[in-house]
This record gives sequence, C-alpha cells and structure tokens, in this order.
Amino acid sequence: DITIASTGYAGPEGGDDTHPVGTIYLGIAVENHSFVIHKVFTGTRNQIRLQASAHALLSVIHYLRKR
Repeated sequence: DITIASTGYAGPEGGDDTHPVGTIYLGIAVENHSFVIHKVFTGTRNQIRLQASAHALLSVIHYLRKR
C-alpha cells in the first residue's frame, strides 16, 4: 500500500516570506513507513504541480528500490 499527500503554495497567489509560492510538502506512506518531504519549486502553477507530482513518484520509486 502506498499513500501520497501534498499541500503547499503552487501559486499564483498565496505564500509569504517564510513559505513562498512554490513551497510544497509531500507526505508519503509506504507499508509501515512514512516520511515528509519539503521542497521549493519554481515556475508556473502547472509547472510547480507537475514537478511536485514527479518528485513524489520518484521518491516512492527510490524508497522501494532501497528496500
């Protein structure tokens, strides 16, 4: 079982000095392990969303390959 959740500010509005637009948090749970990833991406709203999705999937693949 794998779960991926995301939250953050993809823009164009939102964000602040501490959490600018592009700030994304990914929560990932695989079997009995879970972890959170904090990243800041740049680009348009759609580019940020695409980068976050790709990063989440690659993180899961990386985790599974290390097992």
